Amino acid sequence: MNELNATKQLLEQYKNAVDISMIVSKTDPKGKITYANEQFSKVSKYSKKELIGKHHNIIRHPDTPQETFKDIWTTIKNKQIWKGIIKNRTKYGNFYYVDTTIIPILDENNNIVEYIGLRNDITKVLENEKILEKVRLDDITNLKSRTALLEDIEKSDKLNLALIDIKSFKHINDFYGHKVGDNLLKIIAKELKKYLENFDCKIYRIPIDIFAVTTTTDILVLQKHVDDFIAFIGSRPINIADSHIYVNAIVGFSSTKDHDTIYQSADIALQYAKTHNNKSQIYTNELNLQKEIQNNLLWTQRLNEAIYGENVKAFYQPIINNKTMKCEKFEALVRLIDENGNIISPFYFLDISKQTKLYAYLTKIVLAHTLEKFKDTNYEFSINLSVEDFENETTLKMLLSTLENNPIAKKTVIEITESEEIKNFNQVVSVVNKFKSFGCQIAIDDFGSGYSNFSYLMQLQADYIKIDGSLIENIVTDQSSQSIVKAIVSFAKEMNIKTIAEYVSSEEIFYKIKEFGIDYSQGFYFGIPKQSIDLNNKLLN
Repeated sequence: MNELNATKQLLEQYKNAVDISMIVSKTDPKGKITYANEQFSKVSKYSKKELIGKHHNIIRHPDTPQETFKDIWTTIKNKQIWKGIIKNRTKYGNFYYVDTTIIPILDENNNIVEYIGLRNDITKVLENEKILEKVRLDDITNLKSRTALLEDIEKSDKLNLALIDIKSFKHINDFYGHKVGDNLLKIIAKELKKYLENFDCKIYRIPIDIFAVTTTTDILVLQKHVDDFIAFIGSRPINIADSHIYVNAIVGFSSTKDHDTIYQSADIALQYAKTHNNKSQIYTNELNLQKEIQNNLLWTQRLNEAIYGENVKAFYQPIINNKTMKCEKFEALVRLIDENGNIISPFYFLDISKQTKLYAYLTKIVLAHTLEKFKDTNYEFSINLSVEDFENETTLKMLLSTLENNPIAKKTVIEITESEEIKNFNQVVSVVNKFKSFGCQIAIDDFGSGYSNFSYLMQLQADYIKIDGSLIENIVTDQSSQSIVKAIVSFAKEMNIKTIAEYVSSEEIFYKIKEFGIDYSQGFYFGIPKQSIDLNNKLLN
């Protein structure tokens, strides 16, 4: 007994020593904080009461890339210890660096019961210039980092900036693996340095898939050099681990003396280039944030008017069986009708509806119209459920109560968008299982566009994969898209999952996807979305 007491006393002393010298926290298996010591409160400026029950993103600094947190969770969920340096943010917005160790704690059955995080505050140490230089370097490409870019912008009186976004990099990571993705980044960095070696500039890598180039030289000269590099790098495949990967990129440029807006301006130009299908775009005042804000306010007003004026409508696009050339299904899509009778695509209002908490109203309206439209037909129909829908208790209750013990459930396909990160995955799986028990089928929409992988697909027991349109629209000429689509189709056939190609807009695309063995087609080649479900399109006769 005395020996047991001595051991307990010794362990208590160890605990006290750790608590005094380190920042300590415990979380449950879902990542909620269950314990935070005094050092944690002292450094973060949050009280223990404010920390308990929260996730660690309460102290997440935006400079720390999302990939870091994905790496942490992948490591510790595999019951391995994660170590690394993380930049955190205090309650009042200041930053601090911690040398972090996260340890999974297992029970007697080798199941994870909690995680313990041990951290040392190394902010003062990192103020040493030699160590800070490591923070200024990207650890994959050895180029200057985002931190170095922001510092250089601050120091410069006049600077021109290019942001180079590598297209489909997430696809490459998903289907070739992170090792191939990292090697690709190294090759691009090496080629970019070599191509611009005689040009007075600095090169940076900004996680995850963006490179930056700065120069004091004229913006048009910068644009020519960077555009020429993009044409060069995309002219032939890059060979990595027996894979032939084609690289395409989009570039945003900015030229301004304002330290606070040059990065933001280049990013606005980049996003404009993406949405307008341009290869590059120089920022101008016509693209400024004020107009974007005014546009958001306008669309918020128009959304409210459409909802309460019953001008939110469901449109239906046919989905064709590639073997029989017959329409077997439709997808329900939301549209607005304006005061002049014009049909407005969700491209203009969907993101704003999510920001303004109006999205749930759109979902409910489309569901009501669609269930009524298809109740007396033999067609299958698909309805889209987003992360917002799964997090909206009222929407889920309405749909579950409607489909339970209802014959229409056997004609219903629930489409879940793969590109959206699902926080409460267990809840989604539980709801999906209820849908399947009613007779519904499950489709993963935009497959190949997002953060997840094939295990995500398996957990949801999907019946259909809808291959992301960005892969299909370039499939005739883009070798990288072809490789990724082939990988998806091969996996789907192995698992007896049907595949649907979106964005089938031409005969050339249609014959290419048939060649790859895709089961169904959806796109303007076979029919545009309409309020009716008549099939007068000559291609279907």
